[in-house]
This record gives sequence, C-alpha cells and structure tokens, in this order.
Amino acid sequence: MLSAPEGGIDVDTNIATLTATANGSILVADSGSAIQLATVTSAAGGVNVSTTGDLTVGTAVEATAGNVTLTGNSLTFTGTTTAAADLSLNATGVGLNLAVATLTFGGNLSATAAGAITQTAPLAVTGTTTLAAGGGLNLPEANTFAQPVAISGTGTMSLNVAGPVTLAQSTITGNLALTAAGAITDSGNLSVSGTTTLAAGTINDITLDDANDFIGTVSITSGGNVTLNDVNGFVLGSSNIT
Repeated sequence: MLSAPEGGIDVDTNIATLTATANGSILVADSGSAIQLATVTSAAGGVNVSTTGDLTVGTAVEATAGNVTLTGNSLTFTGTTTAAADLSLNATGVGLNLAVATLTFGGNLSATAAGAITQTAPLAVTGTTTLAAGGGLNLPEANTFAQPVAISGTGTMSLNVAGPVTLAQSTITGNLALTAAGAITDSGNLSVSGTTTLAAGTINDITLDDANDFIGTVSITSGGNVTLNDVNGFVLGSSNIT
C-alpha cells in the first residue's frame, strides 16, 4: 500500500495492483501492463491512472475534491468510482460499457472508446457531456443532461433523453438517432454524414439553427415547431410534425 498523508503520489513504473491513499493527487503512468485498482483515494486532489494495458476498478477509486481520469486498453468496473468534479473515461482499444450504478461525479463527463459506448443504467449529468465512439453509441436509458452534449465518432449514434437536450458541436460519421422527452436544441454546429432521426414528442420544439450539415435524410418522428438550418440544404424524410 502506498500512503502520502501530507502530499500526492506519482507512480511511473509497472504495477499490477494498486492500493493508495493520499492527501494530494494520485498520478499513475504505467508502461503497458494490466492494472487492478484496489482502493485508491485522494482526499484533496485528483486521481489520474493511465496504461496501455487493461484497467480494472476493484473496490473503489475516489477523488473527494477533484477529478478522476481513467485510461486503459479496456475499462472494467467491479467497484465504485467517485469524482467530486469531472469524470473522464478512455478505452483506447475496445468499447466502453458505462456501469452507471458504480459511477458518481459532480461535474462534466467525458467518455471515449475505440469501439461502441453502451450503458447499464440511466446517466444523470450536471455538467457538460462529451461522447466519442469509434464503434457507435447506444444509450437507450432515461438519461438526463443539464448542459450540452457533444457527440463524435463513427457508426450509429443513438441517444435517449428523459427531458430536453442541447447538442454541442458534433461530428458524426454515420447516423444520428435522438429521442427526447423535451425540446431539442443546439449550441454548436452539427455534421452528420448519414441519416438523422429526431423525436421530441408532439408538444416539444426542435430548434437546430446553427451552421449544421445534414448529409443524409432528416426525419422528424415527432415534434412541435421545428426549425432546421443546413449550410448546404438537406432532404426531409418521412416526418410527423404537430
């Protein structure tokens, strides 16, 4: 066990299992072996663990006053991950399954995966959300996002929201399927190379008026007043607008 009651911990060598407690930040930069995080706790800083091998959260990873950043070829969550501020998860070799029940954070969420990003329970994000997936996005639960959501990557990006949602600047090489129980708006430019399917409910408006580029067909499954802007023009598919 590594302990630093008066400061932080910096590890830059291969370590198979880590148990660490520090008053400051905990930084682990591993050269490529798999790492099992047993109990890793920072009382006054953040936790940043990076390896090109597989990374497993065992009992608990906690930053009670900072951010948590976890990077590995794959990320597996068998214990809890807690960040007082932002949470950043990066699976550099495969997909990322967001084990939401084990994740607690108070700020922004960033999730990046070489493969698909999926989930096991609804997300509730109070800060901004950044999702980058090399193999598609499938978040079908009743998610809530208090601030804008940015989506990028390749494949079909499917997102369900139990309320309104604002899309930040997003670049999607593939299809976009967005369902919301509230208004759909944008705060940045959207680029979608495939089809776009939007559903906001019969009484909720859709306002995507930035410099967007919808290359494939755009279909409105449900929506109240609908405003779409495209820098190049677009094809409107089968739609139900009330």
